[in-house]
Amino acid sequence: MNFIADDGTPLNVPLVGIGTVSSQTINLNPRSTIILEAFNGGGATGQGWVEASLPTGVVGYAVFRQVVAGRADQEAVVPLTPESSQTADLIYDDIHFTTAIAFLNPSNQSATVLISVYAPDGSPLGSTQIVLPPRSKQSAVLRNLVAVAGNRGRAVFSVSNGAVSVLGLRFGGEAFTSIPVSHRPGTPNTTAFALPQFVFGGAWYTGLYFSNTTNAAVSFPVNFVGDTGAPLTVPLLGAAAVSSKIVDLAPGGTAILEAPNTVNQSQGWVDATLPPGVAGYAVFRQSVQGRADQEAVVPLTSESNQIADLVYDDTQFTTGVAFLNPSDQTATVTITAYAASGAQIGTSQVLLAPHFKQSAVLKNLAGLGAIAGNRGWASFAVSNGAVSVLGLRFGGEAFTSIPVPHR
Repeated sequence: MNFIADDGTPLNVPLVGIGTVSSQTINLNPRSTIILEAFNGGGATGQGWVEASLPTGVVGYAVFRQVVAGRADQEAVVPLTPESSQTADLIYDDIHFTTAIAFLNPSNQSATVLISVYAPDGSPLGSTQIVLPPRSKQSAVLRNLVAVAGNRGRAVFSVSNGAVSVLGLRFGGEAFTSIPVSHRPGTPNTTAFALPQFVFGGAWYTGLYFSNTTNAAVSFPVNFVGDTGAPLTVPLLGAAAVSSKIVDLAPGGTAILEAPNTVNQSQGWVDATLPPGVAGYAVFRQSVQGRADQEAVVPLTSESNQIADLVYDDTQFTTGVAFLNPSDQTATVTITAYAASGAQIGTSQVLLAPHFKQSAVLKNLAGLGAIAGNRGWASFAVSNGAVSVLGLRFGGEAFTSIPVPHR
């Protein structure tokens, strides 16, 4: 693992328990977990980017934590991105939020990054070009580069040679969260996606973002489902209360479905059949009187996989999970937990009827109490049907989602 400054030179990082390094070799035993932490020591801010060459079967992600005296801590999960793509699509919302970006040329040749932005109807708003030397990175507020202020839509980052890797963050008040970025080429093999946890009312808001990256108009259904598989009625902003919605997207268009925090709390899950080239994600927002709002981005998950792996940290945080049987047959979900050493520390089985969902604190599930005070990973597996899993971690008032690779 290499730590690299914005200009492509080595970046010295003070890692907790290791010391100051610009590169680190990671040794992982079978099924084991490790965490590298760059601490907030109160000195000058250092920044750059990280390059990791991951062997097959190794998963990883990062978490940003912002600590400001006199206000609640904030967290955001940050996924790793490929270094081989030449196009990346980001859905932005610059009406009530500020969109920040970091984009990187990981290749050994100079690259000109073309940033093109589009309104929700797919019409172009503007573009700019930025030259990045080899191995260099630039971070900026998106509206300071192109005309997105007061708009929602899609931004496309593309290069004709080399590669581009992009990260997005959105800031609203004191809350911030990451924004999923779809890197191309690569089209998912499945078009059935789930949001395993969907909640609105009682301090919670959920927004669903969809963007059409193709040059053709598309339509697709979005279904809202209760925890027991029955239709869930949702009072979408600007629309009637519905349990399903046909989303129509013009070429390059973007749509947002918002479930407001204005009613009694309800929860369930979301089923979306996305055509190739349509990207989507969700944002949870928690609003509690007397403290800053908190946000977390929540990726959509495949409905066709039988195994999902979640990396947890229950030493100073609480891990919440929602897991779903999206299939038409009953499924037994086997959850196996491992410590950071790779040793198995617990197992649990949960029977889920067709289209049923369960949400829980991970360590509170029968047989998984040893997760408390540990770091490691948990495998969710079914022998028939399918399983879709979402993870959240809570620390103090801050919370963020946990990436869950499905296979």
